[in-house]
Amino acid sequence: MAKGGRRSWAGRPARHQKTSAYRSVDVRRLQRDGLLADGRAFSRHWRDDAGNETASIGLRVHDGGVRFNYRLNDEVNIDQHVRLTTTACNYGGERVWFICPYCVQRCALVYISRQVACRKCLRLKYPSQSDDVTDATWRKQRKLEARLGGADYWRKPKGMHQSTFDRIREQIAEQETIRNADLVLKFRRMFGHDLF
Repeated sequence: MAKGGRRSWAGRPARHQKTSAYRSVDVRRLQRDGLLADGRAFSRHWRDDAGNETASIGLRVHDGGVRFNYRLNDEVNIDQHVRLTTTACNYGGERVWFICPYCVQRCALVYISRQVACRKCLRLKYPSQSDDVTDATWRKQRKLEARLGGADYWRKPKGMHQSTFDRIREQIAEQETIRNADLVLKFRRMFGHDLF
């Protein structure tokens, strides 16, 4: 099926592993927190909604990279070095990147699995890549509503121009129209044109 095609009640590509199912380390955050000094050792911890630790990983900066040290499923010890590189920014300074150990491409995030690698090497997809029309329109509508203050999105926020407010409201209505039209198409496929 061509990219962007419609399948009833399914998104594309639903069968792939998603980035949201994996833990990741963001080099931009490490740089922002000042953790990329040579010889620096630290750890990252992940917690569930109740505040209980679900995973942790040891990191050490040395030899122009970051060494990842962790235990996977209490059975396999992983010890892997991921190199760092920098690129110049247009207005001064520089940006730090990880170099994926497998494809040797720059990346801001590496994902933790049986190896530390970029999203492409682990063949991970973003959750939004599996959205069907309904999911995509809801996602866009939530972003638009957030610009207007969330739950009270039919009131113009203080300081916003009326024309901007009207444009965003029109975009919200457009998402609802697209979603309703898609729902009618799905029902017609399921129950026939006579009922819808």
